[in-house]
Amino acid sequence: ANPTYGRLVLAAGILAGSGAAWQGVFHDILPSTYPDAFVGWLGFANSMGTNLGAVGAGWLASRWPLLRRNFKMTIIAGLLAMLAAGAAWSRRCSRENAAVELALLSATLGIGNGVADPLFYELGAELTYPAPEGASAGVLVFVCNATALVMLLLPAGVGAAMNFVFLGLVLVCVLLV
Repeated sequence: ANPTYGRLVLAAGILAGSGAAWQGVFHDILPSTYPDAFVGWLGFANSMGTNLGAVGAGWLASRWPLLRRNFKMTIIAGLLAMLAAGAAWSRRCSRENAAVELALLSATLGIGNGVADPLFYELGAELTYPAPEGASAGVLVFVCNATALVMLLLPAGVGAAMNFVFLGLVLVCVLLV
């Protein structure tokens, strides 16, 4: 067993699972004055940011040799962007007049996540070569689902404290990488 692979899969699964669960409880985190449609748009902004980050990181990695040689550096950059945007989000999410800021921060969190996610899968496949890529991806998805389940089992009244649970798990991911 490769300990680097173990830490990498644990970090990737925790990141994906905690992000999915965190996005799923926006209603509990935000003040009730934000309409349901806005909360949905925040989730959309986060998802679009994730897609843009993933495509952008893939495009840059294919054209910039430094990124191809050092996936960990790029993963950590994405995670640090998430921590910065997440800290700002946590300070602003209790405000009732921060809709634009929250949308931009949600998208920025998604971009950081998107930068890291595909590189986790690629690095996991490289670390387990010659084993099939599906084997490393399967373990990663299992950890992702387990993390999401644990976070969703937290009491519904946790509210904004869920931001700190999420940020704490992103920090754990930085340390694991």
